[in-house]
Amino acid sequence: MIKENCFMLIMAEEYFSQSSAYVLDYALGGNRIRMSLSVLLIQNTGVPEDIKVMLESKIPHLTLAQYDYACLQLLSREELLQKLKPFDLVFFDNKKECKKRSLQPNKCLYWKNISDLSSKIDVYLQLRRCLALFPLNLKHWVLVEVLHNSQDCIIYRGVNKKGESAAIKRFKFKPNELSDEMIQKFLERVERQCAIRSEGLVHFYDGGICNHAFYLVMEYLEFGTLRQALNNCERSLPLLHALEWFREITSALDCVHNANLIHRDLKIDNVMLRSDGVLALTDYGVSKRILLDAGFLKEDELHCSPHYVSPELVAGEDCTKASDIYSLGVIFYELLMGEKPFAGNSPTELMMQHVMAPIPILDESIAHLQPVLNKMMAKCPDDRFLSPGKALKMLESLLRKEPSYQYEQHAPPTL
Repeated sequence: MIKENCFMLIMAEEYFSQSSAYVLDYALGGNRIRMSLSVLLIQNTGVPEDIKVMLESKIPHLTLAQYDYACLQLLSREELLQKLKPFDLVFFDNKKECKKRSLQPNKCLYWKNISDLSSKIDVYLQLRRCLALFPLNLKHWVLVEVLHNSQDCIIYRGVNKKGESAAIKRFKFKPNELSDEMIQKFLERVERQCAIRSEGLVHFYDGGICNHAFYLVMEYLEFGTLRQALNNCERSLPLLHALEWFREITSALDCVHNANLIHRDLKIDNVMLRSDGVLALTDYGVSKRILLDAGFLKEDELHCSPHYVSPELVAGEDCTKASDIYSLGVIFYELLMGEKPFAGNSPTELMMQHVMAPIPILDESIAHLQPVLNKMMAKCPDDRFLSPGKALKMLESLLRKEPSYQYEQHAPPTL
């Protein structure tokens, strides 16, 4: 029986603690996970055959039932909870009824068609499979879906009693592999990272150890990454927009460095979008450092993506703030030119371009910005800007000298 704190939808927690093993067989990482699942559909018509077939294909040993709304009308809250208690998942086909009968936040689901129902079932099953292998029982958060799963960590979306969401990163290595001193350093870094407040950074709320694993609770941004936004943009990025975004990323990195932290994996994929279009830098500070402390990474191993890695990291040297400056230069080029500065047929060939190839040249129309790129992407770390703020200062100085550029504070660009 699996007893992780996870997405119960409408099912009462008391029943979950008593329920039998789930009925879904799933092989993952050499582990055989058995789960049983009972589903209730609340609708005024019988369960269509195509829905039965879909559910049975996903859940080999399914318990399926259907109630109509009339049978629920006269029930009190306690009676309704009792009636729905035997079911793991409860779906409403009426949005108003679903909202009206939500007994707890995020435990009633509305479905509008068979495709929507199928995807919500998939989210639930993926969550249960991951929690069976990487449990996380946080007092104030109910885990509702898996946002990301990699070799080093898994990121869940959690919801609190107020209905607020957070991205919760759970690392896959065990703290008992670290010394007490290293664990204390991690907790101190988390505290320092939580104290950083900037609109340009994804905020950290909490962190610690739970279920024999490190975890971090972070701000949840649902509008995707800058990479996704650029991929969806059908036209070339206007210069003013590119420069404004570069300002935001640079200012955010400056905050990270001022807190005596190193990003170690700066790239457009690690820049998130807020609802108002403002950018927020993520995956900075603690994550890579604890991987190093745990021995999962060595100081001379590659910490950046091949398209953004600095020459000294390719050569096996330590990652420093200057390494972040180099990656910032790659982002600068990519925003202005709409493509990455180097390419290769393999990761090794690509990384060697950073070491051996000359600094890329900007188009003639923006050649006046070349000095900024040259200093950020200098092969020698000592030749780069001392801080992101210095790079921004030179950029603004060059722009003021350019007659065709109207220097002003621009609103966050939208795509």
